[in-house]
Amino acid sequence: MKKFTTFDGSKVDLDDPKTYKNILDGTDDTTALDKHMFSDIGYALCYMKHMHPNSFRFSYGNTQKKRVKKLIEKFCNRRYKNTGNPMWFKKMIFIFEDEIENMC
Repeated sequence: MKKFTTFDGSKVDLDDPKTYKNILDGTDDTTALDKHMFSDIGYALCYMKHMHPNSFRFSYGNTQKKRVKKLIEKFCNRRYKNTGNPMWFKKMIFIFEDEIENMC
């Protein structure tokens, strides 16, 4: 059991498949999950760099920007090792989308 606290304070178990039932309707298609994560990455980068650049120049924004970049790096460096593991993709998407929700 791996506990994770979301930006709003909710606690979830990252090892429980039920946590991911809403990600692409619970699909295990790693190609679809991969594309979904890349879409989220593009959204986050556009949001930080072009839509709200001033918000990510100050200390709080820089901290969040570092967390986002670290998640992107983890995804890009390990995604080929986890190609057949839909749970890994779902965990990455869940954590990344929680970070995106925290940007607003």
